[in-house]
Amino acid sequence: MGLEQDAAASAMAAGRLDHVLRADAEDPALELPALPPLDALVYGDVLEHLREPWAVLASPVVYGESLRDGDTGRLFRDDDDLQQALRGWRDDPAALHAMGQRARQWVAAGRLQHHQTAPREGWYRSLWERRQELNEQLFQRVPELRSSGG
Repeated sequence: MGLEQDAAASAMAAGRLDHVLRADAEDPALELPALPPLDALVYGDVLEHLREPWAVLASPVVYGESLRDGDTGRLFRDDDDLQQALRGWRDDPAALHAMGQRARQWVAAGRLQHHQTAPREGWYRSLWERRQELNEQLFQRVPELRSSGG
């Protein structure tokens, strides 16, 4: 499912997605259809395209550890939770704006790339150092990988 305001982008997305809703994501009267079970949730270029990117609404699968639910963003677990979050923000834009401000402060204080480079590099180096152990664990779970040249 996609949500796209631009007619040309919506038409292009319709060729790749099961369902595309052509609408303004910031329209307070927007009624979302009941969502079917989804294979994936992708939030590509969402905040950059909002007129007022105040706060983040995300799935805990991907963003569960990247934001503080209810403080720097809002996690949703199913379509009812998503609808409730959107209605809450529509009904209380001041709370939405305050959440967005907290999120910006939190990102500036510790989530920008320059805060993450050294820990991320350390993580990748630890993977490299543990590659034999990790590969062996993978081969134990999926033995056919060992015979494919791994």
